[in-house]
Amino acid sequence: MGISIKDPDFEHIDTPDLDDESGLIALHEWDKIKAYRKDVAEEMSKVLELSSADWVKALLFANEDKVVKIQLFKELFVFGERTGLNDSNLFEWYPHNFGPYSNVVAEGLEILKKENVVSEDRKITKKEGNIYYLYGLKNSEDGKKIWGMLPKEIQKVMKATIEEIKGKPFAEIKKFVYNAYPHMAIKANL
Repeated sequence: MGISIKDPDFEHIDTPDLDDESGLIALHEWDKIKAYRKDVAEEMSKVLELSSADWVKALLFANEDKVVKIQLFKELFVFGERTGLNDSNLFEWYPHNFGPYSNVVAEGLEILKKENVVSEDRKITKKEGNIYYLYGLKNSEDGKKIWGMLPKEIQKVMKATIEEIKGKPFAEIKKFVYNAYPHMAIKANL
């Protein structure tokens, strides 16, 4: 329960429950969003013409390795929130079983696979038998070109987002996204 503060000018003010981890995660993420958006506001207008496939290529290039589909979606969603890219509705994110999902990104991945730009590998976990799809660029030049078009401040935000998410267990990534962006946990498979 939050702490109640009585103030003569206000009837009643409730402060956030500081023991509630989800609230703190959302608060910290909100602070990051404000700071990052301030840093990249001018630069974002220069790269809004990039397609969703271009952003996927840049993200795969910045990851420097193959990425599980779920991780790729979460990195792109969080990056988009932090930079304001999602405000353009380019990706059309919506709540899905595993958090934010975009048919635009999924279709872009399919197109990039057909164009032989992106590889898709299946990985089956031994213990649970789950199937994961890993994506990577077949030729780093495809991503390097797009990466080079991004202003340095936007590159920094993308790298920082990747570093926060990369290598974390799937459950931890989901928890972070659900707590930071609860509107995307509506249909969540918790």
